[in-house]
Amino acid sequence: MITLKIFFYHEEANKLLQLVVDDIESFYVYISGATSESRFNDIPILTYIASKKLIACLPKLDSKKLNLLFSALTERTKLYNHPQYASILEPEKVWIDIFKQQIEKMIKNYKEKIFRLRLGQCYMRYFNNQ
Repeated sequence: MITLKIFFYHEEANKLLQLVVDDIESFYVYISGATSESRFNDIPILTYIASKKLIACLPKLDSKKLNLLFSALTERTKLYNHPQYASILEPEKVWIDIFKQQIEKMIKNYKEKIFRLRLGQCYMRYFNNQ
């Protein structure tokens, strides 16, 4: 039986996934931990987003939105070392690693060369040093 809390997390994760395409600025605010409006600093919400569904959204994003997505996720990973959130967000480290592997695969195999180049540039800019 799914608890109410887990159901809520799945619902919120689905809303976040939709924001990636519809309102990436709000996604950034909610997920990055970089603003006072960040809503999920104490919830490993990324683990409730199917990384393959997020990967499927990437080709729909222009360069600006793609950069903002990667920036939000990079900012999010900074919380993993924050004393207040590190243990709570521990499960997200695995999610981020899987997501990065899927991006690497997409960079190598996606049919549209221009998108592969944009994605590769974003990946290098935001995840190369992690």
